[in-house]
Amino acid sequence: DPREKWSGACNAVLRMTPANSILLVDDSSLYFPLLTERSLYVSPANKIYPGINLNADDLDADVRGYGREIIEARRSTLAGVFSAGDASRREQAIHEVLSLRRPVAIIAESRHREMLDWLQNSKTARRLFTGNGLSVWLFELRIIE
Repeated sequence: DPREKWSGACNAVLRMTPANSILLVDDSSLYFPLLTERSLYVSPANKIYPGINLNADDLDADVRGYGREIIEARRSTLAGVFSAGDASRREQAIHEVLSLRRPVAIIAESRHREMLDWLQNSKTARRLFTGNGLSVWLFELRIIE
């Protein structure tokens, strides 16, 4: 529904990012893989989503076979991407996600002011969408040096 806060951002991810993109988002209110048809790097929180019978960690660790240690490491990396006040940690975290050699899409909220400033100054991130206090950014396959 276009009136929903996340609809524009989810549609932008679906229509404007490569199908093999990895999605980074710092919100657990929706099950983004269903809405965007993109893989999450990791769910920001371990919760059960409507229509999904397993919590996020059980689904990723056990069903998808990532293991609990990988889930924990990825959550730490995700926190590094969205963290405030530490640009070098953010750079290192993005580099780690990009090392998977897939495009990386980020949905940022207006509350992520420092990350948004960093993205705007980045030479490798491209803004695809802005609306409803959200923006979608894409890192292509090249790795940040």
